[in-house]
Amino acid sequence: MKIIYKILPFLVIKQPCFYAIYLNFLASVVGVIYMLNYRKIFKEYIFIFLMVFIGFLTSIYNESIFSFLRLCQLVTLQFFSMYLVLVFAKYDCLKICKFILLLATIVFAFEIAFFDNSGFRNFFGLQLPRYRGIIGEYNFTALLLTGIGFLFYNNKRYFLFFVSFSSILLTANRSFIGALFLFFLFIITLRINKRVAFGFGYICFYLMLLYPFIILIVDNVLDLNYKILIDNFSSLRYQLHVAYAYMGFDNFGFGAGYFNGKNLILDSKFLLRIGALYYNNFALEQHNLFLQVFSEFGIIGYSCFCLFMMTIVNKAKNTDRLFFAFISFLFCCLFVNALHEIVIYIYIAYIIYREKNA
Repeated sequence: MKIIYKILPFLVIKQPCFYAIYLNFLASVVGVIYMLNYRKIFKEYIFIFLMVFIGFLTSIYNESIFSFLRLCQLVTLQFFSMYLVLVFAKYDCLKICKFILLLATIVFAFEIAFFDNSGFRNFFGLQLPRYRGIIGEYNFTALLLTGIGFLFYNNKRYFLFFVSFSSILLTANRSFIGALFLFFLFIITLRINKRVAFGFGYICFYLMLLYPFIILIVDNVLDLNYKILIDNFSSLRYQLHVAYAYMGFDNFGFGAGYFNGKNLILDSKFLLRIGALYYNNFALEQHNLFLQVFSEFGIIGYSCFCLFMMTIVNKAKNTDRLFFAFISFLFCCLFVNALHEIVIYIYIAYIIYREKNA
């Protein structure tokens, strides 16, 4: 266990400085090791396994080997997360986060010193250079740094919290601003009235879970002119989100199949078909964790996912800061397909560990 603990920080590395290393595959190896050695499934993960089982049924129905293999990887990530619960009971989670932050800082330094930036982005009126970071993609690197940043704050490591969030500026990602604003709004409300703060936190959480349904309601209410306006403002994401939301009802409510949504999206009759959609896999993705699960596992699988997330959030409730930090972190997941991101499983494992050792 000690050896695995020491290599954990390296498992977030994918494509630093444009080199395809993909050490994240070792997380699946760790998951297999846990499965073979412990042969135990924590009760908290039952619903996520039910969701994956539904995904397997859909992949068999679609005859998709790629989807089947990706689901196998997702299973190993759940076991990896369970193993982390045991690791955190014996070793310090914050040391892992500190080393991840150190690695992320080193990668940024190498990118700035030896590589050109990957373009510029308008950041609230400023033209900031974009660096891909330790994961090799701006938004996922920002998600990672947001996650560990909130964990630092939860444990009163305020300087490291500041460093984590400051370094996100190098990615020119903007979603972390919303997450940070939401988090401090929670903290301020908590100091005024704890019951109101928790009520507000749960409202935000359930609104995130309801996002696929909210986008469908909005689409049925708006006229075409407003749809076009929102679509242009969202860089054509609106029409993609609407089409993906409808996809969740395909195959009798079992969805399109894991990692199969982007293969079908251009055939959707619910696209506005105005503006030039980018014809590459990344641009056509959901860019939203909740829509990712809803469209690819269907409304049936998504129900299991919601029950899983509700279980985790209810366990986080035992620690005020952790509860609000996790919900704020989930806000960033409204902008990325995060089901395969290791930082989520670090967070979930830490929440379960804290609840079991409260």
